[in-house]
Amino acid sequence: MNTSALKPALRAAVSVFLFLSAAATFAQDEPPGNLAETWVVHVDPANGQAFEEAIKAHMALRKENEDPFNWSTFVNNTGELGAYYFRACCFSWTDLDAYSSWADQHPQVQAHWDGNVHPHVAGYKHHFSEVDFENSHWPEDAADFRFVGVTTWMIKPGGWQKFDAVKGEISQIAINNGWASDEHQWGWSSAVDGPQSVSLSIPFTNYADMTSPDPSFFEFLTEQLGSEEAAANKFAAMNDATEKSYYQIYMRRPDLSTPN
Repeated sequence: MNTSALKPALRAAVSVFLFLSAAATFAQDEPPGNLAETWVVHVDPANGQAFEEAIKAHMALRKENEDPFNWSTFVNNTGELGAYYFRACCFSWTDLDAYSSWADQHPQVQAHWDGNVHPHVAGYKHHFSEVDFENSHWPEDAADFRFVGVTTWMIKPGGWQKFDAVKGEISQIAINNGWASDEHQWGWSSAVDGPQSVSLSIPFTNYADMTSPDPSFFEFLTEQLGSEEAAANKFAAMNDATEKSYYQIYMRRPDLSTPN
């Protein structure tokens, strides 16, 4: 989970993950940073049960050693299975230096991973992302959720400014004109590393919660902008700035996370 805390195995590629609320920073009395870190751990399904038992013990050890970060764990609910996503948020680059110092001062945490968890692992990926708090609506007291649906757009070269402008515009319309609510929560994040991409994450308490809202966001935006054409043009501008998009559903695993 940290380059010191999981070496030597964690020296790998990049993965785009999702916006989620939560986690600790070092300066609790100051506003959190907008940086998030995700370790993607690939496990052969045949080793899944042994891996999960080892992770439970490892997370308990992290709590015992007062890990400054809270690690939330997710697994794929759709698509290819066998990956576990360990994510911490929200902190600054300086906080990462402090976290590395904590890891160096607690070598027993690394030793436990190497000896008990790593033998069940097939591969790793590592990713940093930045959370866009200004254009997100994910309250600190948001209810617990079981799933999160993530739409990821791969941005065309030169398309970032156009996509970001429209993203900000429609998000502020939603925040300031009644769409943002307990029923309508969302979060934006962008990849720091790898191909330029932006992700929109929406939490769900259960499968029924995934039913399309009525009215839809398009209908809401149509009302706010005055016509379907105006609303469609906003989405068309976003699409023009992207190469492709895809959707994935992830399931939250509190039992494999750092206890808060």
